Amino acid sequence: MGRKTGLSAGPQPLTAATVRSVARALEGVLAELQGGAEFQLTRMTRVKRLCTDQAAAEAFALFIAGRALAKLEHRERPDSVSPERWEQFIALARDGVARLEEFLPGRSAENERALRAQRHALYQAQSEHKGVPYGRVRLIVCWEAMQVERAIDCVLSRWPEERARYGYELASDYVKRYDPGAFRELNWASAAPLAEIIGFWHGYADSLAAAARAPGAAEHGKGR
Repeated sequence: MGRKTGLSAGPQPLTAATVRSVARALEGVLAELQGGAEFQLTRMTRVKRLCTDQAAAEAFALFIAGRALAKLEHRERPDSVSPERWEQFIALARDGVARLEEFLPGRSAENERALRAQRHALYQAQSEHKGVPYGRVRLIVCWEAMQVERAIDCVLSRWPEERARYGYELASDYVKRYDPGAFRELNWASAAPLAEIIGFWHGYADSLAAAARAPGAAEHGKGR
């Protein structure tokens, strides 16, 4: 509880310049990936700074949840998963995104209860664990459904440190790729999903800049 971190002093208001700076740094990573470089997923920690901001974290979580759902709806069912269970994952992910879309613009106790119930349902669908030498790990059958679950966790988080962690996990889970020719999870196959994330943050920077130019911004959106 008393442990200090670089985020615990309280984040400064997020600015369009800060978001663009992170997006440009990620563009540098993207260019290297396209040139054949490979990196550890820790290169995505830059997203943490942006996701300490509640509005940014919520927008990013909804973006990743929507992209995960779209991917899930269009990919083939693994042979190891029954058709009934696969349809369950799709239905749960759809409902999760729908609950997020209902909750974010119109927060209410009722909407929050519904969102928490959906998060619980997503977890229960993949709640099996197995023992390993260093503890227990959760067995994930459908990563896209898990990403929707993680997005809900991010939105429901009340602390900047938690939002930063969930934002990083959402970003890294979205871009990581296991490729037999690569030694690290951030590799050439990560370029396309990373480009999507960069595009999102550039768009978010544009929205902050537009809000700063709007009438009344000096009183309501200083620094943005």
